Amino acid sequence: MVNLSSYLRRELIGLNQNIASKEEALKYIAELLAKNGFVKDSKKAFEDLKKRESIQSTGIGNGIAVPHLLSPLDEPVVGFVTLKKPIEFQSVDGKPVDFLFFTAASNPNLHLRMLARLARLVKSTQIVEKIRKAKTPEEAYEIFKGEEIKL
Repeated sequence: MVNLSSYLRRELIGLNQNIASKEEALKYIAELLAKNGFVKDSKKAFEDLKKRESIQSTGIGNGIAVPHLLSPLDEPVVGFVTLKKPIEFQSVDGKPVDFLFFTAASNPNLHLRMLARLARLVKSTQIVEKIRKAKTPEEAYEIFKGEEIKL
């Protein structure tokens, strides 16, 4: 079983971001990954995220999206972004998104296991509601770890 907490990075947590569109959200994630040294090229990461979204939206419903990147990385990572205002994301339930979990990995098998674990975590716990109330990335990180232990 994949332990997502071991891949979650505090520097990849963005709380209450002012992001106005799906494209802006994907660009923010790509830039966050690049700024913190997880990908070399933010433009390529952004294009890869957009390409993945063009296949099918990663908006899974209930205000949540799970954009993900399969790309050469030194280490797999998990992060998340909460938004001040919900944005249109072509979610399966037709509702806007204000919470984006994201994953990035180079190993396809591990990446699929990370996404499956994340889907279970989101469905099985109160993680989203609790993180939405977090005031700092550190608090959000601790909530994530605590909720994952419950699975």
